[in-house]
Amino acid sequence: MKNKIATNRLLDSVWTLEYQELNTGEIEIISYSRDNPYGYDREREVPMVRLVEEDPNRTVKAVRFAEYEQFGRCTKWGESIPVANPKPVFQYPYQGQVQ
Repeated sequence: MKNKIATNRLLDSVWTLEYQELNTGEIEIISYSRDNPYGYDREREVPMVRLVEEDPNRTVKAVRFAEYEQFGRCTKWGESIPVANPKPVFQYPYQGQVQ
């Protein structure tokens, strides 16, 4: 199964979510990092993403996707999709996989 990509622009950084869609209706996060060059190179070609986090540990519980819009100013986010492997947001490091 091929990994999918979505991005989240924060100021001058592009955070790239690498993930797989599971048959259960959930997604499995492979990585979430601003170090993935694929997100910078293809930001306009992939969906935008927002992580749904649970406080206080910033555990990622779900994600929401939208079509790319310049400057990330989206008002039409899709519904939340649960994450099969919830962890704190910074515990999904980029491992150097190339799309």
